[in-house]
Order: sequence, then C-alpha cells, then structure tokens
Amino acid sequence: MNMIFKDDTLYIDLKGDMDIIDLNVLKERIFSILSQYDIDNVILNTNGAFNLDKRAINSIKRECQTKYFGSFKIM
Repeated sequence: MNMIFKDDTLYIDLKGDMDIIDLNVLKERIFSILSQYDIDNVILNTNGAFNLDKRAINSIKRECQTKYFGSFKIM
C-alpha cells in the first residue's frame, strides 16, 4: 500500500492480496490522516489489489464520507 498526499488529495494505491485485516489497517490509517490534516479528496486505486472485499471497501468509503464530508473515489 502506498499513500501520497498531493494538491489537497490523498492518493492510495493498493497492491497485492488485501484481506480483511489489511482493510482494517487501511481504514485506521485513512481515518487517522483525515483527522489530523485538512484533506478534501481521497482517491483509492484498487487496480493492483486482488482478493479485495468490495463491500468492505464501500463501507470504508461510506464511513469516510459521513465522518469527514470529503470526496472519496474508488478506481
């Protein structure tokens, strides 16, 4: 997993096998970053990941948008 902050956007690239434990770590990291910094946009690139639970990713997106009111895009 790579995270880059640029131009008021947090870019996250997921790579490899992403199980539920990895997704929980991802969620904790995203929420920690968003609570510390004024970030308006999150772009999550899932093209390099496999065994990805789409429902869990969508749940993270919904929670993030509810709590932080920013834009969250999944590619």
